[in-house]
Amino acid sequence: MEREFTNKSWEYVVKKIDILSKRKSYVTRFRMDYYLFVFGKASRIDYLKGFINNVIGFLSQIRYIFICQLSKSKKIDPGLKYIVHLSDSNSFLKTILPVCEMLLEHKCEPIFLCPANHYSRLMARLGRETTSRLFRYEQVQIHRNKVKAFLNLLRAFALSFLDTIWFIFQPVKRSFSTSLSFGRHSFVHHYSDRFWMKYFNTDKKIFVAAEDQYLWEVALFDNIHVTQSLSYVFQHGKLSDAYYPTAAKQFCTYGIIDFNKMIKEFKASPSEILDIGSPCFDKIYNHYHDNPVTANHEHLCITFFAQPFYRVVATSTANYLSALDWFYELSANKRLNNYKFILKLHPHDLPSFYSSRPPNIEIAHDNLLSLIEKSLFTLTVDSSSIFEATFCRVPSIQTIPPGDLFSDESYSGISMKATTYSELEKLAFRLLEDKDFYQQSIERSKEALHLYFSNLGHSLDNIKELLSVN
Repeated sequence: MEREFTNKSWEYVVKKIDILSKRKSYVTRFRMDYYLFVFGKASRIDYLKGFINNVIGFLSQIRYIFICQLSKSKKIDPGLKYIVHLSDSNSFLKTILPVCEMLLEHKCEPIFLCPANHYSRLMARLGRETTSRLFRYEQVQIHRNKVKAFLNLLRAFALSFLDTIWFIFQPVKRSFSTSLSFGRHSFVHHYSDRFWMKYFNTDKKIFVAAEDQYLWEVALFDNIHVTQSLSYVFQHGKLSDAYYPTAAKQFCTYGIIDFNKMIKEFKASPSEILDIGSPCFDKIYNHYHDNPVTANHEHLCITFFAQPFYRVVATSTANYLSALDWFYELSANKRLNNYKFILKLHPHDLPSFYSSRPPNIEIAHDNLLSLIEKSLFTLTVDSSSIFEATFCRVPSIQTIPPGDLFSDESYSGISMKATTYSELEKLAFRLLEDKDFYQQSIERSKEALHLYFSNLGHSLDNIKELLSVN
């Protein structure tokens, strides 16, 4: 049965790139970058800036790789078993760090790889034990002999230039403006694929990451598919259409709900998906298990957890504005004059987008959990804050305007849902005025938690077994 896409933009990308891959298989690595560039919410000027950035990025990356390979390359030990991709993105990093810590604790001697533009920020954030094993992808020695290295780089540059020209004439949207971005993937393919294929086929290795769709890690995942090595990508956020196809051999979900969704809705093969859990959410669960909080109906804060839907391609800005406007309108209700209204921005948000908010709504920079703990209830469209709210024993309401791609989780009891301002107002005042309803909503969300997270509190035990860590 053919997959039914809810995100039609992603459907376009998947189907078009699949057609092109019959000519050049490695074009599938470009899927996410193409999607973000072509269907991003940008003006013509932004697209022009994006094209210029692609030109600069293409040339500067090739220049940097030439310099690294000819003067700064470093050999990585072919005998080490574990290779971990790191990114400085908060959501990716908090997902994979517990796995890194576990590998280090068990003396597995992992190698950590990252893109060069993430390196300095990771060096500043991570501990010495991790940073001492951190390599830039660009610096990994492909050829020991400098003459061979130079000739290989020239060959890769020439072939990637031809691939760039080829892409310009393909029957896809914005083929010209995205061609150099594809050229970057092509260059990485032509200059390093033989090395990585040999590296992962000399003996059985394990490559893990919290993302599998961007320039460097997608190249490694793609190469591992034809070797004896294993690769796993761990779910780092709420599922969306763009999580599949996956580049890793196996995708590890938070829990049974997402496991079933990958198979039933996204049409993944059961052999591609593992129900593992989330070490990141384990930490939160264990913290509140050891330091339980009591539901407090007397809290005077109402917090909205924002999302950068005005920048990403998954939904319409107008619908996101509707959800925000409901929060703004609720803050103006005179019956709520004693309550403090807080807006918590997503890490990729821009404060300027919320400049029209009422003056009584404060933008907070506090830790997410500390904000939830002092809230009477929380609001969001479909962020993962509904999970953190459950750990903190605080009810959450999803404000979901009808007719869009927002992920509604209220069916499970983990959250409540309002599809109009009137519904939001009724739910808000029922939570304020009915203590029994308030408590029942907390208990419902607590019961639903185990549907979303398998092995809650003990995911790392399963991951140890998965990765054959002794």
